[in-house]
Amino acid sequence: PLAASIGDMDGLTYFSCANNNISGTIPQSFAKLTDLETIMLQTNRVVGPLPTELGDLLAIQSIDISHNNLTLPLPSELGRLGTLEHLRLNDNVPGLRSQIPSTLGLLTGLQTLQLTNNALKELPSGVRGLGTTLLELTGGCAHEISAASSDGRSGTRVSDVCPAECSGRGGCAETAVDVPFLGATQDLSGHLNAV
Repeated sequence: PLAASIGDMDGLTYFSCANNNISGTIPQSFAKLTDLETIMLQTNRVVGPLPTELGDLLAIQSIDISHNNLTLPLPSELGRLGTLEHLRLNDNVPGLRSQIPSTLGLLTGLQTLQLTNNALKELPSGVRGLGTTLLELTGGCAHEISAASSDGRSGTRVSDVCPAECSGRGGCAETAVDVPFLGATQDLSGHLNAV
């Protein structure tokens, strides 16, 4: 397991223990690593919920805790990570559950959000102002949100959108929706519900 003393590593900016058969939970003491920019814990046996204290890592740019055994909902505190560019939590068994917190919509610098093969099924109405973002939800249902514009203004293109009731693999029709620029922020929920 990861020791709680990991939080005593002042000045640590890059933490990688990928593919190391690590078990146990992520210690809350990670929050003391205020200079941390990257967490790489993919392909281990990490269990339990993500600690809400991860929302205190204000310098973090990349988190990869994919291919583990995380459970329970994503903490809404992740929405405080204004410098976060990449969040990969895909392929956790038995899987993260519930709705994606709408606070992730505050992460306007987010470029990658991978949540494939979990028990998450809904894109929150709070997704706003995302630039070039890949959002993957469940096995056969993937959403890709990328910057797009047909009139020279900024906008958002949502493609490969699956209906909310799609819970299986491969049963989703591929669709694309252009969302006009709505000002400083964008709310994509109405467009997704209409597909």
